[in-house]
Amino acid sequence: MGRSKKFNFRKTFFVEYQALTNAIHRCHNPDHSAFPNYGARGIQVCEAWRSKVGFYLFLEHVGQRPSPLHSLDRIDNDGHYEPGNVRWTDRKTQQNNRRNFRAECQDLGWGVGYTAPTARGPRRSALVPYKGSLWTIVEAARDAGMRSFTVRQRLMRGMTPEDVFTLPTTRFGQTRKSSADIRALVAPSNPTIN
Repeated sequence: MGRSKKFNFRKTFFVEYQALTNAIHRCHNPDHSAFPNYGARGIQVCEAWRSKVGFYLFLEHVGQRPSPLHSLDRIDNDGHYEPGNVRWTDRKTQQNNRRNFRAECQDLGWGVGYTAPTARGPRRSALVPYKGSLWTIVEAARDAGMRSFTVRQRLMRGMTPEDVFTLPTTRFGQTRKSSADIRALVAPSNPTIN
């Protein structure tokens, strides 16, 4: 007669368990490397999720991770890890759901530039004025139907953010024109008044 194996909830949902324990350490352990960005800012994991049956409550609310490409995310970055403010998202969604770093921006000569280096990495997302607010270059390019590489190259060549998104892009096989030539093609003719 064989021995039946005991079902281990934490082993079955190991990734979800690690996500919760990592959030608890970031928010409540002053020795954790990410504590300045979480616990020191007053962000906490709700009391119910830190209790003895907290993992079950957490899993009931958030559910299983949809895919290996998803990780835990707070909808409001200044809010706590609590029901209604936590979800599984992919990397792209998380990159666009970040704290406001605009006060720490460095000017690269074309407007807003990259946000200042932080303890998490040497460089943050590039920001650019688009449609009346600041967008990451990747999101603005996607919204404008352009490649982010094209947007970066145009900005580095000295084009204004307004020109970057309004001037047409060349199609494959066409002759490349300088930014001055493109502006001349797009700009309305202004007859001089004598």
